[in-house]
Amino acid sequence: MRSITTLGVALLVVGGLLFAASSGAFDSLDADREVGIETADDERALLSLDVPERIELSDGTLVCEGFFCYRGYRQYDVEIVTITDRTAPPPLVVGEGDVSLEAESGDNPSLEDWNVTTVDGGHVVAGQIRCDAPFGAQQPANTELTFDIETGDGEITISLDRRIAIQCA
Repeated sequence: MRSITTLGVALLVVGGLLFAASSGAFDSLDADREVGIETADDERALLSLDVPERIELSDGTLVCEGFFCYRGYRQYDVEIVTITDRTAPPPLVVGEGDVSLEAESGDNPSLEDWNVTTVDGGHVVAGQIRCDAPFGAQQPANTELTFDIETGDGEITISLDRRIAIQCA
């Protein structure tokens, strides 16, 4: 009986060592390829944004308010961002609920209104910007717009933000 116990313990020890020791099959991994991950430029991204660095506004439509145009302003309708979807079909849905556009300050220049339209499979974010022009003379001023987009198709989610300088010249 004693030899059976010794044999059982010896088998348990050998089995434990075999279980704990690596067979060499999966303990290391060598690859002959290098992998680099980086954010793609807007021209090559899944969701490409064509965003100008600066939008300069001059000679817009004059709107007079008040006595002798005292509270006058010049109004501009401009394309702010063009969005191109390069994801696999089906295309991403981009609507006003997926996009946010805000001006740094609401004074001068000010973002009055904006919308998203679909053009040739892409999307264009256009806005109405107003520059103060008391008595018809536009006042030089700067502000910055913040553009944010978050959209997806259930499998991927894309979230981007950009800043755009606005200058009333």
